Amino acid sequence: MGVGLKLSSRLSRYSKGREVKEACLVHLLRRSGKPLESYLTALTEVIDELRDAYGGLDLQGDDTQSFLEMMLLDACFLLEFIYTMRYFKSPSADANSVNPIIMCILENPEEMKCYVRDILLLENQVPLNLILLEKLRMVGNGGWGSVSTEGDRIEFLKVIAATFIPITRVPKIECMYSEFKHSLHILDVYRMSLVHHDFEGENVDKTTPQAKKSQSTNIPTATELHKIGIGFTVSDSTSLLDISFRRKTIKLPAIIVDGSTKSVFLNLIALEKLRKEVDKNEVTSYMYFMGCLVQVIDDARLLQSRGIIVTTLPPFEVTQLFRRMSKNITLGHESLDPECIETLKMVREKFNKLSNEWRKDLFQTYLKSPWAVMSVMAAILLLTLSIIQTVYTVLSYVRPK
Repeated sequence: MGVGLKLSSRLSRYSKGREVKEACLVHLLRRSGKPLESYLTALTEVIDELRDAYGGLDLQGDDTQSFLEMMLLDACFLLEFIYTMRYFKSPSADANSVNPIIMCILENPEEMKCYVRDILLLENQVPLNLILLEKLRMVGNGGWGSVSTEGDRIEFLKVIAATFIPITRVPKIECMYSEFKHSLHILDVYRMSLVHHDFEGENVDKTTPQAKKSQSTNIPTATELHKIGIGFTVSDSTSLLDISFRRKTIKLPAIIVDGSTKSVFLNLIALEKLRKEVDKNEVTSYMYFMGCLVQVIDDARLLQSRGIIVTTLPPFEVTQLFRRMSKNITLGHESLDPECIETLKMVREKFNKLSNEWRKDLFQTYLKSPWAVMSVMAAILLLTLSIIQTVYTVLSYVRPK
């Protein structure tokens, strides 16, 4: 399913995608009772904004009409999908929002995942489509209310967020509306829903001295940290930013890993690279952190046992996903989230400190006095001689003289 200027223009007039969009438009017109001209007129009022969003698109003659029709079809499809999905997830919602064609799609789990994945592709984002969709809602008022007030717009953003992410991860948009109101498109709303600041806590262990700026931000894997005494626990927040380290415990938010995770996160990382307004690259930083932790199958199993990774996929696939995702991250450390960098440095410093303590305990326990050293060396020598004797004994039977 393609939306936006780049992909919609490639669709055949008789393709399945266009048929679905036209059916959504008919359903919207029938429910709202408004003529098609009302919607086109509403879009004409924002055509300059839409054209500027496509880099000052030069529209002449019939191009303007075709452009508006394309935007209308895309917007109607997105609206019908969003509100039918709301009813699908919550049957107590307004039944007037249900589109029978979209409902058939949602009843097929695999097809629904494909549509959600395609809608969240970066190349499928309609610039300023939130303004576009709200404009249509104001005209249609198809049982959804208007968007004339801030409360209505907040509710609209919450519906969008709940459509594409698990309901348990939907943040309190009303508390962060100043950030969400600048969302450019659906993928941007999805990203902000994952990296919101609706949580309390500090990212670093106050008992640990500040790490040197030159210290590497690479950290050992989850199993290596676990062996040295550093534990893992799941945080209460749904934000990917809620990563903290204190009292030898790394606290991470739970993440659902399925077949669409790779596609979604690749598009989120690409969005952060393209948007100049994004200076912290929060999603990229999170994936970098997870990539450091998950390098072998035992790492994935450990984090899954702690409830940090929630998945039905085999550990091998989960491991490959995080390894490949983090491998594709080529940003310098200066481009990562400063809080993430600080946490990485604290974990590395704590690991080095615990490793030194382990070596110190080993030395004090077994190598404290010269006699203890001689005993250890003698034991090693005896073990070596025993192995050599065993090898020669076996060879004497295998190759007798």
